[in-house]
Amino acid sequence: MTTKKNYPEIIEVIPHRPPMILIDNIDEIGPDFMSAHVRITDTSLFLEKGKGVPVWVGLEYMAQTIAAFVGAEDKKKGETIKLGFLLGTRRFETKVSYFSLGEKLNIRISID
Repeated sequence: MTTKKNYPEIIEVIPHRPPMILIDNIDEIGPDFMSAHVRITDTSLFLEKGKGVPVWVGLEYMAQTIAAFVGAEDKKKGETIKLGFLLGTRRFETKVSYFSLGEKLNIRISID
């Protein structure tokens, strides 16, 4: 039996507030990385009926994961939650134009 680690809730570690909180949960945190996920639902912000969520929103999913990483570090130190910024990406390739309804997206960021 595996034990699930208790990571902070997204709302505790990013300055965003609904409806602009786009990622669902933190899955793993390390000293230089974080993984999180989002599931595309019929209430997902930016959902285009009959199509899904445009893939460019994936950049914001990455940015919010970075903000959560920075915020988790701030929270651990007892500091005020600050903004985190996505300054670039090495690879953002896609073979689709939309994330489909029901799809679960795994986001992993690393700090170099």
